[in-house]
Amino acid sequence: MPNSATAGNAAAMPAKRVDLNDIHSDVWHLYQLLDILVETLIDGRTASESMERAAALAWIARDLAEQTGAAIDNNFRGIAKGIPSQTEATNV
Repeated sequence: MPNSATAGNAAAMPAKRVDLNDIHSDVWHLYQLLDILVETLIDGRTASESMERAAALAWIARDLAEQTGAAIDNNFRGIAKGIPSQTEATNV
């Protein structure tokens, strides 16, 4: 769910038609980002270094999760029915 700081960004972007492949990719990218975030927090750096890097990575993860959620919301019926994304439809 978007917060007031990011709601303007999501509203300005045009709706992109996505399918399950797109969501699958986004979720794995989010996993990789969160994995690096966890490593950053426990790698033994000074607290200020770790927190600065962790804050930057958390910001990116939050935005990616918001974009993925919005893509699912905007395309839920098509995803559920297995309708291909615009990219796949033009490659057929």
